[in-house]
Amino acid sequence: MPLQMRLPKVGFNNFNRKTYQTFNLYELEAICKKFDVTEIDLPFLKEKGYIQSRELVKILGSGEIESAITVEAHAYSKAAKEAIEAKGGTAKIYE
Repeated sequence: MPLQMRLPKVGFNNFNRKTYQTFNLYELEAICKKFDVTEIDLPFLKEKGYIQSRELVKILGSGEIESAITVEAHAYSKAAKEAIEAKGGTAKIYE
């Protein structure tokens, strides 16, 4: 029997796919209140155990924030970036 008939047909796995660990705005607000900080970046999230060492982080716009915070992440949704900047915070792209 030929090799292509012996192998299972299970689908396609894109090895270039980027998967993000997502955080909503209300989760960022809860983190800020819990640890009493105004700046959230990747080393802080790793230290507190919210992400693993090589995970990519994306901020989504669900919820609201009450104060100006500085956030550093790999990606932002349009609504999240606008909400952060509307409160006087900054949304930095981590490279």
